[in-house]
This record gives sequence, structure tokens and C-alpha cells, in this order.
Amino acid sequence: MFLQHTTLRTWMLGFTLLFGLWACDPNSSDPDPVPTLTQGVFITNEGGFMKNNASLSYYDLTTEQVSQDVYQAANGSNLGDILQSMTLFNDRAYLVVNNSGKVEVAAAESLDSLGTITGLTSPRYLAAVSDTKAYCTDLFAGWVWVLNLATLQKVDSIAAPGQSEGLIVLDDEAFVTRPGAEYVYVINTTTDAVVDSVNVGEGANSVQRDANGKLWVACGFYYDNYTKKDGRLVRFDPATRQVEQRFDVPDGYLSSLQRNGAGDTLYYMNGGDVFRTPIVATALTTEPLIAAGNRTIYGLGVDPTRGEIYVSDAADYVQRGTVYRYDAQGNQLDSFQAGIIPGSFVFRE
Repeated sequence: MFLQHTTLRTWMLGFTLLFGLWACDPNSSDPDPVPTLTQGVFITNEGGFMKNNASLSYYDLTTEQVSQDVYQAANGSNLGDILQSMTLFNDRAYLVVNNSGKVEVAAAESLDSLGTITGLTSPRYLAAVSDTKAYCTDLFAGWVWVLNLATLQKVDSIAAPGQSEGLIVLDDEAFVTRPGAEYVYVINTTTDAVVDSVNVGEGANSVQRDANGKLWVACGFYYDNYTKKDGRLVRFDPATRQVEQRFDVPDGYLSSLQRNGAGDTLYYMNGGDVFRTPIVATALTTEPLIAAGNRTIYGLGVDPTRGEIYVSDAADYVQRGTVYRYDAQGNQLDSFQAGIIPGSFVFRE
């Protein structure tokens, strides 16, 4: 009896310790309470591929506190598989969930679910065209999707063979990058038809508009008949479609192009390092503003109001990642944990 009783106590103690370790697991998906979402930074966490553990973190700029899994806390459900991007528009949050083929729509201030746009193949980035219409790029579909923001439905598609990626809307035109093609395509937002293109070279991924109304495109390297072509940063006039400036970066893979609030300074990633350049530069610097070091730098964002720089470290792509916050000069201010594979930053102020 004594042996049996001791064995039972040992088993119960082991179970208690195991439960305690599980409860303290930094990868546990238990959500934090939903904070006040009025002045802060959303961090989109992709989650593991096919793991259905995408999540949304929130960094409060007033309290400097971070809350994890805030969408799940608000709705009692997971976002899905691979949270690719998030767009704030008209007091709504549009969360593009890539491998789940959908866009979750929520109230921006509470994250309460308002519905889901389904039937997409592999959506990437969303941009509003009007109060009732948006475009959404796609990795595999060969289309740019036309979405009705009033009914939350996919209503049409615009042929874009291959991958469509970054996009920006200017008045009645949208400019869409195509990593596998040499061109940025121009879509008339009234007719939903491709009407023109701009040759920036292959590998184009992200696009920003500067203070002078010009568009800049970051391009990664690519192979042409087994010959490796350099990465580059390209500026063109959206009105004339003429390329005005091109900076080639040997062996460079430029991505995650961002701008400051004034639109006079650009930030981009080359590999894992972060670089900064004024839009009036005649050459690109070879010295990074923020070096990756031994970190797996994955995402980049720039606060348009404060000028602070956010970079994410995906670590081993399994554990929770880390976000580092810097001032505009590249001096580290602090760091905090986010979710698994933190990828992008959305500022709400």
C-alpha cells in the first residue's frame, strides 16, 4: 500500500510539474486581454506553414506594453494559416490570410469580426480603391482580385499571369508589382482593366510613393537564362510611366520597401540588413543602418508619425519571434516578443 501510495503521489507531482511547464511555455497561444486599440502598432505573425497558428500582436505606444493573440482574444477563434498582411481602412481591419485563401474583416478598434471574404487562392496584399472596392494581389492565382467591401465578397478578377505582389492606388489607377515579370502593371480602377506597364526589371516586390509623387520599387535579384541579374531600387513617374532613376545593387535582394511620414526618406531590406536612403540620393550607401548580425531579420516597418523603425527577428521560425524598435537614426530603443514569424507592422494613431 505504501508503495502504491508513493507511486501515485510521484505521478501526480510529475503531472503537476509538467502542467506548470506547459502553462509557462512561451509558445503557448493563450491570448492576452484585448487592449484599447487606438494608438499602437499591430504586428502580423505569419505562424508556421500548415500549422493554423497565425496571430496578431499589438504594441501600445502609450504604455509600451505588448499584447499577444489579440484577434483570438476578441473573437475566440484563430485567424488561420499564414497571416500575410493587414490593411486599415475606414475603421476596419482587413487581415489577409494567405494559405487559408481568405480575408478576415474586423472592427479596427475592437477587432470584433465583421465577416470573411472567401474564395481566394493565395492572397498577399490588399489596397482599397474606393469605400466599397478593393484590390487584392495573389501568389498563385494569376489574378488580381476585385473585392466588394460592402458585401465582403469576391466579385471579379483582373488577369495577371504569375505572381502579383505589392500594390499602391493613386487616384484612378493602381500600380501592381510582378516579381516574375519585368513590368509593374497599371490598372484603371474604373474599368478594372490593365491599361499600361512600366519596365523596372524582374524581381519587383514592394512599392512606395515619395513626397514628390514619384513611385519607387524594390527589386530582388533574379536569373535570366541562368545569368544572375542584380537587385535594384527604381524610381519612375506614375504619370508619364518613365523610369527616372535606377540603382543596381550587385548580389542584392531588395525588399520590404518603406518610407517615413514626410516621404523624403526610404528604408528597405537587403538580405537581413536594413538600409536608409534619402529620395534625393545620387547613390545608395553600402553601410546598413541596422545590421542583422546573428538575427534572422524578417520584417520592416516605419512609424509615419514618430519616425521609429521596427524590425522583426523570426528566430528559428518555430518559436515566438522578437521585435526590435529603433529611433530614426538606428539607435535601439527596446525589444519585445511577438508571435511566430512576425512579418509586418501596421500603425494606428
